[in-house]
Amino acid sequence: MKYCLYPKHEDQYNSFPFTKSVLSASLMLLKVRHRLTRSRVTDIGRLMSNYRVSNTSLSYQVVKYTIEQDMTNELDTETYYICTSCYHTSKHSESCASETCHENDLFEKPPSSFSKFCVRHQIEHILRNLNVQLNIRPQKNSYMIDISDDGDLYQHILSLENDDFITFVLNVDRISLSDSSDQSLWIFLMIINEISENVRFQLRNIIIPGIWPGPRKPTNPELQTTLSIVVDELVDLEEAVDYYVKSSDSLLPLKSSLICSL
Repeated sequence: MKYCLYPKHEDQYNSFPFTKSVLSASLMLLKVRHRLTRSRVTDIGRLMSNYRVSNTSLSYQVVKYTIEQDMTNELDTETYYICTSCYHTSKHSESCASETCHENDLFEKPPSSFSKFCVRHQIEHILRNLNVQLNIRPQKNSYMIDISDDGDLYQHILSLENDDFITFVLNVDRISLSDSSDQSLWIFLMIINEISENVRFQLRNIIIPGIWPGPRKPTNPELQTTLSIVVDELVDLEEAVDYYVKSSDSLLPLKSSLICSL
């Protein structure tokens, strides 16, 4: 038998999509808010199941796994494998995609890998949650121009474009995995120049186009290959895309341009 605590809202309750993801996120929020132990989260889940609440996770481990899977899906990740002989990219880890490469049938050496994250989806997320005004088409004396040495390039784009656009600065940072070894990973980072300087570098406003998982530093040919993977999507974004911008509460068609790589 199913009970409704608020009979007046029973129709609204029954129509709400209590998916496994929603319920798992709710249980995790309860854990954080009330400092619950993992066993308490498990007990609450089992209690909800006893009351015939559909899609309830029966353990904390399942709650955690569900949230992690949702986060992975949200990132929209693609993995590329880079041949160590010809540096051609492939979606498969077994062989090179280039028909002219001698490793076309089977990789002789383990290929390098590169994880790419969808830039467009990250831009959408940032602008959808942005609380400050976008500084579209700033004047020459704007602080935005001073972000790099490419102010002249920006002004050139400004003179050519009649449509509104946003621009990026791309950087590649090394993160050491251990003080006692040379193992490291390399993270590709982009910032949106048109976001106010005081919030531009906040983690929530930074775009991560991709990650080189290491454990070694990419060679120059490998770095060029990974950059070309990122640039391919950026070229597509040069055409106007409609983004909802929270600060203006409107849908803005914006082109995108990479003006500087550090």
